[in-house]
Amino acid sequence: MHEASVINPLEIENWNNLLASTPGYSFFHTANWSDVLIKSYRYTPLYLYTCNKDSFIGLMPLMEVNSPLTGKRGVCLPFTDTCEPVSENSQCFRRLFDEAVALGKKRQW
Repeated sequence: MHEASVINPLEIENWNNLLASTPGYSFFHTANWSDVLIKSYRYTPLYLYTCNKDSFIGLMPLMEVNSPLTGKRGVCLPFTDTCEPVSENSQCFRRLFDEAVALGKKRQW
């Protein structure tokens, strides 16, 4: 099984092209939407993903939100109509979920 890694979609030149071959993706998974959230709200992108050579197998787009009212937490994704994780199968989703829990503990969400 492929390992899950954390990435900032704005640091990957062909991010949107990779998404185009990913079943179930939406506009909200794109680097464009990430850019809007980063510039507008200063959120930190922490997207979890697994991939093979040229496509995503799983993707869980998370933003770290730090609010004086509610504290620091991970959100998949704020201000979206819908933005579910994308995964090839239940094992891949479970890997992303477990990695999100570990990331949350590490970042004290």
